[in-house]
Amino acid sequence: MQSSKSFVYLQMKLSIREYLIFALISFIIVWLNRDHFFFWDTVQLTSMHAHWFYEHNFSTFFLPPKYDSGHPPFWGLYHASLWKLFGKSLATSHLAMWPFLFGALVFSGKIGITLVQHKYAGLFFGLFLLADPVFLTQSTLVSPDIALICFFLMALHGILRKQSEGINWSIVIGSIGLSIISLRGMMTLAGLVFFVFLHIGFPKGLRKMLNFIPGILVGAGFLVIHSFHTKWIGYHENSPWADSFKLVNLKGVARNLIILTWRMMDVGRIFIWVLIGFIWYRSKGLWQKEFSGKWSKAFWALSLFLLPTFLLYKGLNGMRYLMPLLIIINLLFVQAIFLLRKQGYHRWLLVYFLAFFAFAMGNTWKYPPTISLSWDTTMMHHPYYRLRKKMMAFIQQENIPITKIATAFPNTAPLEIIDLNGVNERMVAVSDTSANYLFVSNIFNDLKNDFGNIDRQMELIQEYKEGTIWVKLYRIP
Repeated sequence: MQSSKSFVYLQMKLSIREYLIFALISFIIVWLNRDHFFFWDTVQLTSMHAHWFYEHNFSTFFLPPKYDSGHPPFWGLYHASLWKLFGKSLATSHLAMWPFLFGALVFSGKIGITLVQHKYAGLFFGLFLLADPVFLTQSTLVSPDIALICFFLMALHGILRKQSEGINWSIVIGSIGLSIISLRGMMTLAGLVFFVFLHIGFPKGLRKMLNFIPGILVGAGFLVIHSFHTKWIGYHENSPWADSFKLVNLKGVARNLIILTWRMMDVGRIFIWVLIGFIWYRSKGLWQKEFSGKWSKAFWALSLFLLPTFLLYKGLNGMRYLMPLLIIINLLFVQAIFLLRKQGYHRWLLVYFLAFFAFAMGNTWKYPPTISLSWDTTMMHHPYYRLRKKMMAFIQQENIPITKIATAFPNTAPLEIIDLNGVNERMVAVSDTSANYLFVSNIFNDLKNDFGNIDRQMELIQEYKEGTIWVKLYRIP
């Protein structure tokens, strides 16, 4: 029998079959994407950082100012180390994602069997992560956010499972992982600590808090050492990302609040909210008895630390920044599906699969071209890999100098950083008057308002299109 006050949950274990299913699915995902070049923020957060340590043979711990965005450098060190061991390749970095993707599925499943008395609960909880377009798309990238979610779910599992004595290794390892992966990992850790006190009260929370101390010390230690070395925390005014850290006024907060609401409904998530509302309405008093407010406490505890930066700053409102909150919603929903089963609703399994399908179809959601999308959180961007490769082959065939082509994010880094092809040349910024050509795609949010003028004023040389994604090469008059 479950009891929120005594914090007792049914203790079950994932089966060997479930471990194998999660291992196989996560391997298939990384294998199918093994030749995809670095995309969106992974160009900087993974490739640039790893290149610095690889090329300098790990002679320094801190990144240079042009690469340093305030995060701990361990993600770059991890990939650079694997490049040294197995060779520098896209496949090496994609396969390096497997332990974290596998871990995220496993610990989501462990949370499921901790909360729900059903032999397939672990499988249903773990697999539902893959219905989420944000999580699935990030899992196809070489993204530190998948590692963040792995450690987040590991620590959350440690909080939710019954353990009255001894070291809770899920919390210890999860908290250390969150501290070394990124600044948002540290904020997520702070949210989890706050959740512990909200959920089980101060005396018990204080005892469980001991398991967080190693992670807290690691995170605080890095921030102190980094601040002594650089004289700043988070960002500095000469940073390439300084514009994103500008505080907004009240109008800007309102705009970010609208964006937040949109993010919470986007890519099919609105169906999850509707179904949660239906189950809550149908459950009568059983909802409160089963959930005891734990998910709302987790959501608001994490929000307290993750949402201020989202709402108060100009450019920190990407979808992936909300992933811990979005995962909490997913976990709440799957547990709610099992609540339907407990009520005797015989079509609960059908509701699960319909929700899975509707959520996954969020990858096909399209918007007008003038709206900036988080292209790294929808599988709709995937044709870009093939189309860009075609265009690069055409450029090489026509002997067009790379340095004479203007382009925009995420295509502005040296080709070696994006493709690992040994070419250190890069395309130039759109504002560079020396450019004779323009490489543009509809995933380039910085140019979304200029597509019409570009079409009218420039000569189209080549175009490739697949699905909703296109790339074009123009000659600049």
